[in-house]
Amino acid sequence: MLLTMRPPGATMKIPDLLSPKDVMIDVRGSNKQLLLQEFAAKAAESLGLHVDQVAPYLLKREDLGSTGIGKG
Repeated sequence: MLLTMRPPGATMKIPDLLSPKDVMIDVRGSNKQLLLQEFAAKAAESLGLHVDQVAPYLLKREDLGSTGIGKG
């Protein structure tokens, strides 16, 4: 995962946060919990963390309200 520092007031760009290796295409899960766990595993790998250090935060964020867009 890329994190590029920008001066205050600068526009954030998607490449500052994601690289092509961070993108998952055609991911399928039998339920939301398993899908979020898969996303957490990918994020953890990218950040050099254990999945247990990421998954609870993704689940907590999703409890606040769905982050899905459109039909996702």
